[in-house]
Amino acid sequence: MRPVLLSIGLLLSFICHSQLPAISFDSKITDSFSFITHLPIKSKFVLVYSEESYWWSNVDNYRLLSFDGSLWTAWTYKRTWKSSSERFAKTHPKQRKYYKQIGTIIDKLVRDLFDHFENVQFWQLSQDSLNEIRDSRISDDVDYVFRLETETSQKIFSSYAPEYYLKLYPDMSQRNTFLTARNFFTDWWKKYFR
Repeated sequence: MRPVLLSIGLLLSFICHSQLPAISFDSKITDSFSFITHLPIKSKFVLVYSEESYWWSNVDNYRLLSFDGSLWTAWTYKRTWKSSSERFAKTHPKQRKYYKQIGTIIDKLVRDLFDHFENVQFWQLSQDSLNEIRDSRISDDVDYVFRLETETSQKIFSSYAPEYYLKLYPDMSQRNTFLTARNFFTDWWKKYFR
């Protein structure tokens, strides 16, 4: 009985000490495409990750991590359109039927993720610097996107073709930071939600 109580106490301490990352948000949520307003459960915070490209532009495919005030939950959102033009011609909000709950995760593991982001200074990245192109252009590559949402605000970190530009310009430290955080996140996701 005592080990069970100890386990419950540890779990409650993780939940009670949940802290969201200290981020200054750029804008208010005004669009109907926000995730937080359409999740099947009410949440206070959502981190969304996606890889977007022309080559699969008829597919919405997102990984989400939501926090409802006491529990972290992992989701996927996947919707396939008949064509890219159909996807962009229609302005549909996110629909609940395309969300799939993957599981819940203890606070400590989420804190490990956010601590890593903090350590590499991901939260301080500049959107302008992340997409600096200098004298080189590329098309049809991948745009990696992290979108953070609260009930009233959002912040987007995206970087187009970061590997390509980093090979050309190794001094692009913001892209390097972004890639470090992205790689950590994708490995973290595979580890806990494969």
